[in-house]
Amino acid sequence: MNTDQVRLETPEHVELEFELAGIGSRFLAGFVDSFLQAIVIVALGAAAGFMRWMGGVDGTRVWAGVAVVLMSAMLIIIAYYMAFELLWGGQTPGKRAAGLVVVRDDGGPIALNESAIRNILRFVDILPIYYTVGMISILATKQCKRLGDMAAGTIVVKVREFVPEELSREDSEEQVEAAAPAPVADPLVVRAKVHVPALTPQDVDTVRRFVERRLELEPTSRAAVATRIAEGLRHKFPALSPAEVPDAEVFLNVVHQAYTAYARERMGQ
Repeated sequence: MNTDQVRLETPEHVELEFELAGIGSRFLAGFVDSFLQAIVIVALGAAAGFMRWMGGVDGTRVWAGVAVVLMSAMLIIIAYYMAFELLWGGQTPGKRAAGLVVVRDDGGPIALNESAIRNILRFVDILPIYYTVGMISILATKQCKRLGDMAAGTIVVKVREFVPEELSREDSEEQVEAAAPAPVADPLVVRAKVHVPALTPQDVDTVRRFVERRLELEPTSRAAVATRIAEGLRHKFPALSPAEVPDAEVFLNVVHQAYTAYARERMGQ
């Protein structure tokens, strides 16, 4: 029987908790993505048909055109998912609309090989009628995985807009004490604060625990943990480009201070 929550431990022993995406939200995401793909494929088919019509009707050419359109459609579908998942940090337009994101089994962001495997196997999951195999697999597996996810070592989880609860004065003081030891430029914090609502409660908790416990880690492990956490959050803070804030720990410090400032402002409302 499927569970709603999954707890993952990264190779650096940072524990992350996610809410699994179910059939309903994944169907919504798939419908939006399929609709967008259909627009492109139909336009391609219409263009190919027009070109064949201009060149005269020939049985062999017609079937060749159909084959080309089908092969192009398959490539478009794979390229669509891979391009968005890699550029948007595990999201496609459909997943973004449904509040979902694809991550690795250890909670990290997916890379080229994971995206390629899960999307090539999409053509098995889609059989025999619009993701029948995939839906059966999602219902039958503990972590709501379709076959592509099992082969790629990925899961689809929910990403919800987070509105922080009111914090007590004691909690606020503790968060301020856990802020970065090195000063961070105020403009960075101000710009990052705009994107704080994109954080999930799990994101906030992960960043807070790292900032509070970073001094307990060896320098090498500390840098590795900071890099892994930052990789999963950078796409949520487009105002902080990697070129401007290349150091992962500085990035996390900025995020933590931005969240603290954002929460304080809400307390004062």
